[in-house]
Amino acid sequence: MFLVAVGMLTAIATLGWSSDRALRQLEAESARQRAALSAFIASDIDDRLARVFGVLQGLATEARTPLTDGTPIPERALQLAALDAEVLDAVFILDSGGAVIAHEPAAAAPPGLPLLREPLHRVLGAGVPDIATFTESPEAHVILLLVPVRDWSQRVAGAAGGTIDPAGRYFGQFAKAALNPAMGAVSLLDAEGHVVAASDSAPHSPHATRHPTARDAVASLRLAPWRVVIGAGAGIGRVAFLRTLSWLAPTLVAASLLFAWGAGRSVARPLKVLTAAAERIAWGDLRVAIPPLGRDEVGRLGTAFERMRRALAASLEKVAATNAMLETRVAERTRELAAANAALQEREVVRQQLLRKVIFAQEDERKRLARELHDDTAQMLTALGVRLDLAAEAPPATRDRELREARTIAKRSLDELRRLMHDLRPSVLDDLGLVPALQWYAERHLKAQGIDVRFDVAPLPARLPVELETALFRAVQEALVNVARHAHADTVVVEIGRRGDRLRLDIEDDGTGFEVAEVAPKPGDMRGLGLMGMRERIELFGGSVEIHSSPGRGTHVAITVPLPETPAPAGPALDATD
Repeated sequence: MFLVAVGMLTAIATLGWSSDRALRQLEAESARQRAALSAFIASDIDDRLARVFGVLQGLATEARTPLTDGTPIPERALQLAALDAEVLDAVFILDSGGAVIAHEPAAAAPPGLPLLREPLHRVLGAGVPDIATFTESPEAHVILLLVPVRDWSQRVAGAAGGTIDPAGRYFGQFAKAALNPAMGAVSLLDAEGHVVAASDSAPHSPHATRHPTARDAVASLRLAPWRVVIGAGAGIGRVAFLRTLSWLAPTLVAASLLFAWGAGRSVARPLKVLTAAAERIAWGDLRVAIPPLGRDEVGRLGTAFERMRRALAASLEKVAATNAMLETRVAERTRELAAANAALQEREVVRQQLLRKVIFAQEDERKRLARELHDDTAQMLTALGVRLDLAAEAPPATRDRELREARTIAKRSLDELRRLMHDLRPSVLDDLGLVPALQWYAERHLKAQGIDVRFDVAPLPARLPVELETALFRAVQEALVNVARHAHADTVVVEIGRRGDRLRLDIEDDGTGFEVAEVAPKPGDMRGLGLMGMRERIELFGGSVEIHSSPGRGTHVAITVPLPETPAPAGPALDATD
């Protein structure tokens, strides 16, 4: 109950704080809008007064000649001035003494001289337009506008003026943008604070005054000593909101406490039953069933708890059976791991044998190269030296013949050295790439034995990385060497193509074939080490080697490697001397 009360009070406090903050923001925004609206209305009234002064100034221009030579003023000019101004109730012309020379309409008499004396004196004395308000009757104000009329020598000879009734239907257009009661009443005040006009329809006494407060929006006019005042309006006040919150909060807290008390009592009894059942299950007693506890949330919890008890009992039985089965599987997996470990150790022995074979092959190759260099190249170089000595001691008649013999021996030595270099690593692999190197090797080693070799090559990247080309060349070389030594084949087909993002090389012959399982590397048996070397070279680049063969059906070797994302740069160009 304490937590419910704290939660409710926290929620009410949070709601009150956020609402008070929102009300403050609304009041600030309302103040900004009222300030903008008052400035707009003041600007609108200034624009309209400027238009009226413009119309009166035009009338003053029309009245210049009649005031100086005494001719009648055209009634048409007065009528047009009244129509153009729209808001003027009366238009008239005064001479320098304040006498009315002409006015329009004829039925509307202009104000008397006592009312015109002070504003007329200002216009005649200063020679500038003037605006004033006066009380024509006990019920309403009258707005008076005067502009000076100058003769041809720019001397003030009279005044052109007009009157506006603030309560009239035309003057209501001044405040037409503010007829929204929610924004507050709009009032037009003169210099003494008298209400000249207001946006509401109620009549105002000419002697009524208003003093703007700090919450009112005030904007001054430029053409008259007047102010536009917009009140604060009738929005929702923060005081009223806090007063409502002061009695609403205790009521909500009391209701929530009553609800918490009832809910606590209804939940406590079935929870005690569930607690006792949970303690029995925790001690491992799954025999006692949980009784029904109703159809509410706690009752559904008890039903779920009972299902859990039955499922747990059944699960314990399954766990016992599963443990027995797992023990059997663990024993089987242990045997499998022991067999895999034995196979791994066997492969490691085979790998060591392969390494020894590679080392022995390197030493044999070195011996062969040393023997060939001793038997062929060294003897040829010795013979070349003897020939050069004979040429140096021979008479001029036989010297040319000795030099030709020496050149022949030198050329044979150079050919032999090139053969040895090509046997070590064919330069065509570095210069032209994988496919030309394979074609060169096949023509040199297979066609010499009468084996027909055909190549089927699909478009490939310009060059592959050097390491990948070398690995592929050695793998295909091993396959071709096996064909030459063991297959007794008549035809060999080499297909090179692209399968998506992988490169595939297929070497197929029509030879005698063999049982693939019989040549698998075994400890103490050197057979199949060449095929194992092929696989290990290709597996270094993420590829695979598949061998399919059977006696009498030939052999098919498939090599697949992933292509690099970017092609390698092209190899060096061939020199003309090569």
